[in-house]
Amino acid sequence: MIRQLLCLLVCAVALLSGSALAANTEPSESSEPSVSAERAQPHYDNRRVVSMAWEITESLLAMGITPLGAADGPDYRQYVVHPELPESVVNVGSRLEPNLELLAALQPSVILISPLLADLKPVLERIAPVWQLNTYGQTHDNLAAARQYFLELGERLGKSEQANAALYSLDEQLGQYKAALARQYPQGIPPVLLLRFGNAKVSYLYGENSLPLAALRAIGADTESPAASTFWGAVQKPVTELAAEPSPIKLYFLPFAEKDTLFASPLWQAMPFVQQGCVGPIASTWSYGGIISLGYLADSISKALLALPNQGRQCRASQATLAR
Repeated sequence: MIRQLLCLLVCAVALLSGSALAANTEPSESSEPSVSAERAQPHYDNRRVVSMAWEITESLLAMGITPLGAADGPDYRQYVVHPELPESVVNVGSRLEPNLELLAALQPSVILISPLLADLKPVLERIAPVWQLNTYGQTHDNLAAARQYFLELGERLGKSEQANAALYSLDEQLGQYKAALARQYPQGIPPVLLLRFGNAKVSYLYGENSLPLAALRAIGADTESPAASTFWGAVQKPVTELAAEPSPIKLYFLPFAEKDTLFASPLWQAMPFVQQGCVGPIASTWSYGGIISLGYLADSISKALLALPNQGRQCRASQATLAR
């Protein structure tokens, strides 16, 4: 009876807050606590943790914690993939609309959220303690925040040793990718533009404060097309403007549902970087994860660069032409 009353109360408050949440999919940075401020918070039982964000779910799994519940579990398995999310993990609603009744029934030790659920934090706190991890933000370094929060998670969930070991392994992995590319590109890697297609007309360029660009730099490459720093580190641009981007190599993330339509078009075929063979796909990899995603991104980007013909010599030549 008490549990039923609690669920009714939580749901009633959620209805009052629902319109604000639906209208605010771009998180407000004014509600963003600093990493250092979180250190005063208590430790939690890692057997009863619920994650409401994929970058948090990924981090938990990487340090050996299987969450009691996770938001958008089926979609995580399709888009994030690694680390693998066990089928036993309860799906607790979406990353924007948690299942409040189910959360209350699970009795978690802590609910881990991103800024996307900042408006619902008072509601969630009626169920369990809430820890908001602000990995992404326009006014801070997303990579540094991702690394720091990973260590904080390990410390406060009793997995410090595992968290540190995971970061050590990540740094070694990045060094191996960098060395392999240095052998393939002895004269250096020409600047690279990383992007994702929204459709045949719209692209999203990864620039400052994005995890893909951080991965590119970690393996010894860089870009001459740094998009302005944004919350997620990506900027939307028309596909028609890609030819004007100065980075001679263009690498795009899969999947791209309309690639056959775009790639067969006269517009695409006329672009110089296409004619020179300086464009290639990157295997499907989640671009908005936590620090562990840096390794998956570096792996996928490295393989895409290694797959370019002739060690990218033709791309280096096009870069020299542009410079003149």
